[in-house]
Amino acid sequence: MNILLLGEFSAFHKNLKDGFEDLGHKTVLASFGDGYKNIPSDISFNPKYKGLIAKLENRINPILSLPELKKFDVVQLINPFAFHFSFFPTEWFYKQIKNNNGKFFISACGSDAYYWQISRKKLKYGPFEDTKIYDHKKKHIFLESKKAFDFNKRVIENSNGVIPVMYDYKCGYEKEKKLKKLIPLPINTNSIPFEENILEDKLTIFHGLTRYGFKGTKYVEEAFKVLKKTFGSKIEVIIKGNLPLNKYLALLDRANIIIDQVNTYSSGMNALYSLSKGKVVLGGAESESLIAQGIESSPVVNVKPTSESIVDAIKPFIENPQLVKKTGLESRLFAERHHDAHKIAKKYLEIYES
Repeated sequence: MNILLLGEFSAFHKNLKDGFEDLGHKTVLASFGDGYKNIPSDISFNPKYKGLIAKLENRINPILSLPELKKFDVVQLINPFAFHFSFFPTEWFYKQIKNNNGKFFISACGSDAYYWQISRKKLKYGPFEDTKIYDHKKKHIFLESKKAFDFNKRVIENSNGVIPVMYDYKCGYEKEKKLKKLIPLPINTNSIPFEENILEDKLTIFHGLTRYGFKGTKYVEEAFKVLKKTFGSKIEVIIKGNLPLNKYLALLDRANIIIDQVNTYSSGMNALYSLSKGKVVLGGAESESLIAQGIESSPVVNVKPTSESIVDAIKPFIENPQLVKKTGLESRLFAERHHDAHKIAKKYLEIYES
């Protein structure tokens, strides 16, 4: 099978590509590299210049690449809004992609209008208000509008199906006929070396700073203040981000515990990289999410958007250092069992071929 993966978020498509290629399927990844993360693509839409010229390139490069984006058996678009920016003919672009290839699937991955307008009403908590306050600094954002929802709906209706990667996104599409089964995020565990998670002088806790509001970083900051006051020199806390993927992964190696995101029911790609490296992971692991993935239990320590939840989750690892090594091993085995790119790619192929 000849597959085109269009768009990139946190190396989701990069890892899925590894899985497809491992199974013998020719796969091309075309994307902007997810901005500063600089994730490699086979076809890059990234601008060569800066400023106004870069903005023009962002709109011209995907169109100029259309001759390379054809004659694929399957195209998967990472998010309906991946190419939705001003002065770009988004729907025309998607129509060209659809007409020049075989099947056209949409991934429910990342924020879209269904997540903001339907999932939001079903979830007990989420990143919505904090995202507006801290990330967008606006009272209302486009994804809350009727225009965004109608666009989102047209993209789904003109596709062969929408495939959610998390429970949080799936529950927004539950009434859509095009909804396919949830497939967990993939990680190429073969490319990530595992080392035992050994606690030495200090317990090092790391939170990657990307989207301050969406990830719930304010709760992490509050928790770190409490932990430093209580445990002092027994711990080291790090909040750092906006790094290229390779530098970010190198920083993960330093830590014993990784705090992924606290505003969601599920875990993202950052959590999968951390699990694969044998880290203790705090993040989204609500029962609804595990059930939706067909998973009975997870080594991810579920946290909610409160500083108390984070502090309570970390305390046992400070008080019983042996838990760090034990949970780290469970993390790696969990990633191999439930998120291995080879296994996940097979699940996508079942949908593509049905």
